[in-house]
Amino acid sequence: MRLFHELAGTGHPLVLISGVSSDHVGWKATQVPDFIAAGFQCLLFDNRDVGQTGESSIDEYDTRLFADDTAGLIRQLRLGPAHIVGASMGGMIAQHLALNHPDCVRSLTLVCTAAKPDAYMKNVIDAWKTAAWLGTREEFLQARMPWLFTHRFYENAGTMAAYRKRVLSNPFPQSVAAFHRQCNALLAHDTVSLLPRIAVPTHVVVGAEDLLIPPRHSRRIAELIPGATLSVLPNTGHCLFWETPLEFNRTVLEFLR
Repeated sequence: MRLFHELAGTGHPLVLISGVSSDHVGWKATQVPDFIAAGFQCLLFDNRDVGQTGESSIDEYDTRLFADDTAGLIRQLRLGPAHIVGASMGGMIAQHLALNHPDCVRSLTLVCTAAKPDAYMKNVIDAWKTAAWLGTREEFLQARMPWLFTHRFYENAGTMAAYRKRVLSNPFPQSVAAFHRQCNALLAHDTVSLLPRIAVPTHVVVGAEDLLIPPRHSRRIAELIPGATLSVLPNTGHCLFWETPLEFNRTVLEFLR
């Protein structure tokens, strides 16, 4: 794959890995300015099957292949070892990156993610797959949003309107087939027996009110990775990096410093 990517800032390399159906743009407004100001060079990129990287030539793949893609990009740009921040499916990719490409990883920040989807989470993702197939882009967004944000996000009309506009006006919309392929990779993810092998400093971060991947998953990851620390942020949900960016950024930077 030829991965679309951008570099911003100077300093210690920091790689931001997006979740299912999300491209690099999601990090730019809410995380990158604070991370650059803290002395990091941010690598933003689009995973296969999303954004400007485009469609995968492989119909079936897993989160390990996403990690291979990421490692190839880090090596091509000579950025390793780098601090890795992965959110949701991006956190699953980051797990495999640390396991299979340790030369690329200086530290690991795993955000709102899981070592293995449980039956509850699989039900939600399968419902998303159905909604993507049956609905319009706007209807699909409406179906997903309650799983991503708390009621507080809805109460801020300006922020919610800006989020909806960014998603619906994306000039590189993800196809339903590409979304399904990413979801299938997420659903097959299982690192439960492998996480004790991770040896880099690890920080696990989750919103206390995450409905999509509830905090029990983050607690399990923190228990499985030797020396890992856990931060549960109150009053925020799955997309805590968008809903409460100041608190999220501060928590991540305290660990990275």
